[in-house]
Amino acid sequence: MLHQPLGDGPGTAGPASEYNGSHPARIAENYYVQIAQEPAGWAWALFLCIVVLVGLELYARVGSSPPGAHRLRQPHRLSFVNLLSHAWADDTLAYVWWGLAAIALAKPIKKRPL
Repeated sequence: MLHQPLGDGPGTAGPASEYNGSHPARIAENYYVQIAQEPAGWAWALFLCIVVLVGLELYARVGSSPPGAHRLRQPHRLSFVNLLSHAWADDTLAYVWWGLAAIALAKPIKKRPL
């Protein structure tokens, strides 16, 4: 990150780097390091801020209800799992979690009388 703050390019880190013939494979075993190595560079801090802000907003909106408490713990759990593996790289997990977070945070549309 210090030598290339803007990253090294797509496919140069993580599991996809094994298929990139122009660079040696670099598997970070940490999703946040992978984000910093690829074209995002220092944008990993922005990603962390988004995850934290979504977690805080979920806490504020859903309160202490059991389903809300369960959703609250997930961004923290997934963030911890990303320290050990590439959990956000799993399409199914990312689509389902971010989709459910979007549904939980969506504001209801008020219908106007005709």
